[in-house]
Amino acid sequence: MKATKVIVLSLLTATLLAMACGGGSTTAEEHTQKGILYWAEGRLDDAIAQYDKAIELDPSFVDAYFARGVAYSGQGQWDLVIADYTKAIELDPSFAEAYGSRGNVYLELGQFQRAIEDFDELLRLNPEQPLGYAFRALAYTGLGNDQEAEHDIDKAVELGLDADLLNPLIEELKAQR
Repeated sequence: MKATKVIVLSLLTATLLAMACGGGSTTAEEHTQKGILYWAEGRLDDAIAQYDKAIELDPSFVDAYFARGVAYSGQGQWDLVIADYTKAIELDPSFAEAYGSRGNVYLELGQFQRAIEDFDELLRLNPEQPLGYAFRALAYTGLGNDQEAEHDIDKAVELGLDADLLNPLIEELKAQR
């Protein structure tokens, strides 16, 4: 699953950098942006402290929960990651990236059905997301549903994902079954 982690981290990095580039003037946003900078430096405890401050100042600030979940994932604190992504989804049910990120945690934990449910929601919100199909294909493979996995791989490739990136992950999951 190392390749999955690389893909997930790349996706999360892009999301966090996009959030950091947005103009923000509130203190909660400033703490979140500072946390993102700490996260990028690998200072996860400092990042989490900044996200905590942001949430204390604005308990409805979705980006702080999402970013804190990313930081917790770097520490392998999966229950906290899931809790923060879930809170972000509760605050903004249209936050597709939170579904995808939580789905990836479930995928990593081998909770394939839960992962599929989150990827389903991601794809309902953003049906042109090739990585959503790719990750759902991995979850289907984990469940042994190769037909659905192949369908999702085809869709991911149709949307521009290089199948050569996905095939080794599929083979690794099949070998683990």
